[in-house]
Amino acid sequence: MDDHQTNAAESLDPLDDCPTLTSLDTDETSLPEPFTPALAPRELTPPALPSDRHDLNQGFRHSFWRQKREAIGRILQAPARDQNRAKRYGTCGSYAWVLRISGTNDRFRVVTNRCRDRFCEACQKERKNIIGANLRACLPDAFMRFMTLTLKSSDQPLSEVLARLIKSFARLRRRKEIAERIRGGVWFLEITRNVETGRWHPHLHVLFQGDFLPQQILRRNWLDITKDSFIVDIRALRDSKQAAEYVCKYASKGCDSSVWRDEDALTEAMDALSARRTFSAFGTWKNLELSKPPTSDDNWEPVAPLWKVILDAQDGDDIARMILSHLKGGRDEPLDTDHVHDPPDPVPDLL
Repeated sequence: MDDHQTNAAESLDPLDDCPTLTSLDTDETSLPEPFTPALAPRELTPPALPSDRHDLNQGFRHSFWRQKREAIGRILQAPARDQNRAKRYGTCGSYAWVLRISGTNDRFRVVTNRCRDRFCEACQKERKNIIGANLRACLPDAFMRFMTLTLKSSDQPLSEVLARLIKSFARLRRRKEIAERIRGGVWFLEITRNVETGRWHPHLHVLFQGDFLPQQILRRNWLDITKDSFIVDIRALRDSKQAAEYVCKYASKGCDSSVWRDEDALTEAMDALSARRTFSAFGTWKNLELSKPPTSDDNWEPVAPLWKVILDAQDGDDIARMILSHLKGGRDEPLDTDHVHDPPDPVPDLL
């Protein structure tokens, strides 16, 4: 294995108690809890790696949304912005190790530093998986419904439109003929924008448990509250699996492409969402911990730095290529050897 220096770099966000296991395996949506504290101290200080190795690690994590990520980065790097946030965002995924379940050669994960920024699509995809797993685990065995509430397109600043939308939904839930039909649920915010007019058009997507709610009753109450909006949608869902799929669809969406393509609009969206929830449980569901990583009894052990596995795979190493295939969600045959690479280089604060 190549020699490399492990000089201490600046610490990550103090909220990052330990690195979090992440997965690109599309067939497994639950994420294991952080691995043994002996390998993950509370204050992780990643070593300073050559820039090409950081690039390999980050390319593996972020290549699927590179152009969007660059647009967000330009906004965050403006002098008036929070430079700590910009730094966390810019280094997300720069330090990464490959892990495997102890004693196996067919299940791998990547442990990495994360920014947890709501505009980082890599971090939001992980959040979506966590929310989906938690929701599947706690959804009641009951009939579920899904409704969408919209506001008429407006020239108002997005922050004002969002405040009005969420306040209107709170008022809707207090209406007697609505409250008696909705017991509990979770809402998700989606932001769209008319490209031609520049007007904002946000939505609330609401998964809820309750009784039959006629669309005409929902429409009438929504129009009475908002005074100008009556476009609503409500539908029944067949089972809890379908309900979880609906939630996962919107849990990490946030803004649609009409916002991403316009940097001024994207800047306004980032400012409007800076201190606002993008989803929340309510009613009988209000105590659900949807963002809490699921627990796992799996024992994960380090294999090698991610950049090393990538370079070895590029050089034709069959073991490294197999590991990358599993990390990317491939379903090749399990590894038929206990060899994983040379023992990992000792890294301060990890081994």
